[in-house]
Amino acid sequence: PDSTGVPLIQLPANADFGNLEREASRFIAERRRQIQFFGQEVGRQLMELAIAGEPLAALATDLATLAKRVVALEGRDGRLLAFQSPGTEPADLQQAQDILSATREQVASWLRTVAMTSLAEPPTSSFPVDGGWIRVVAPISGREGPLGNASLLVPAGTESFEDHLLVSRGAAACAVLLSREQAAA
Repeated sequence: PDSTGVPLIQLPANADFGNLEREASRFIAERRRQIQFFGQEVGRQLMELAIAGEPLAALATDLATLAKRVVALEGRDGRLLAFQSPGTEPADLQQAQDILSATREQVASWLRTVAMTSLAEPPTSSFPVDGGWIRVVAPISGREGPLGNASLLVPAGTESFEDHLLVSRGAAACAVLLSREQAAA
């Protein structure tokens, strides 16, 4: 980075800018294809669980395995419906609940603004937490309104586009399960 903190790339004097542009465009297009394929596969896998009527705990387990992140699924009242750790920290439920509590008000405020957006591809947002964590959240919504939210707990500095994609796909699958439970009640 330069003195203002802007990253700079120094190229050799004989660099072919046309070739550089083509290679960069090719790399970006390939990365987009990989992410799109990954998102479709994850969405398919999680939706199959939901359609098969598997419990929320099973969906949380698969999501935690795919994301390699801690998963917390909360109801619209903030009650923890499912929790799963892939073996990374925070491994214990109390630490995860502390992280969820630290961002509860911010998340609730954001959820009110996005509650009835796309049911198939819910939006996501990140909320940093003291102690080196980031909570990546997506609303779980049904036709009648908010049903809850899905969160990934991510160590600070490791948040990725894939985290947002995974929690969005997970929230969409959770919506199928929670809507079915709501209809049966």
